[in-house]
Amino acid sequence: MEATWELPTKGMRFTVEYFDSENIRMTIKDELYLLVIESDIYMINGDSITDVNAFRDKVKDWNIVRFIAKKMGSRSKRVPPPDRLEATGKIETVAGIQGEVYHAVITNNETGEKEDRKIVLTKHPKLVELKQALQSISDRNMKTFHNEGFANMKGAMQNSFPPDVSILRYGEKFHLTSFSEKDLPKERFRLPANNPIKELPGFSDLTAFARLAAPFSY
Repeated sequence: MEATWELPTKGMRFTVEYFDSENIRMTIKDELYLLVIESDIYMINGDSITDVNAFRDKVKDWNIVRFIAKKMGSRSKRVPPPDRLEATGKIETVAGIQGEVYHAVITNNETGEKEDRKIVLTKHPKLVELKQALQSISDRNMKTFHNEGFANMKGAMQNSFPPDVSILRYGEKFHLTSFSEKDLPKERFRLPANNPIKELPGFSDLTAFARLAAPFSY
């Protein structure tokens, strides 16, 4: 399957191609993507291939990772707790998929202001499968960071939203723009041929990593 999300206020799109739980491709731009192959993760930036696992112990000390963790820690406080998530009884179609509309009032912990959120949730089995696969990857690799911000966001999302739903739209922050179930060529989940695999990232690789990580910080 293939799914694309958009963050309208940031002008970002993020596409996930899912062959199975051990073959996933996550793309920001055609030449910039992550490949999950079994338990390995590779960052591909044009002709450059970097083995993320080779330097994973250093990742938690990067400024971009600390920045993302800080953002996640702050924004986890805005995720509506379960008792603030109210079903409206309305149905909304997002990217051709029907979902139930929920309403929540949250407090922006940075401004102190109240904000309304309309959240569209679906029990579409394929989207739930995709969500769970991505969560599994996140859980395996989050252990590297040992960072409170990531843990806070994970806990807030898991507590607020049942495990058998996927988010189609989260207010104006992000929404699914396209989803399709289709055969994907296995070649999409193979490393570019005849290119060396780097175990230490250069400056351009760090910049690429920051671009890949940016949607998660928002």
